[in-house]
Amino acid sequence: MGQYGNQPDFATSVTTISAFPTSNIQSAAIYIGAVTDAALASSITVRPVGNTSDVTFSGLASGMFLPVIVTKITSAVNIAVGSILLIK
Repeated sequence: MGQYGNQPDFATSVTTISAFPTSNIQSAAIYIGAVTDAALASSITVRPVGNTSDVTFSGLASGMFLPVIVTKITSAVNIAVGSILLIK
């Protein structure tokens, strides 16, 4: 995943999550596979590596990659849990 720490330039594993909140993620980027309803606003609240507070990303669409390394996903609006991929 880029040049963050000792991570390789490309992903070496991909997993899905099964529920919110999800904590103890070991530094992963996020891929949004599908939003529930494209006509509604979509957002995800995460804890980026090194932050002590959560950040909300809004205006998300299906097939969107968030190049932010996170350790926690607090919640998501209009995004199904199984469609979020953790890329490490």
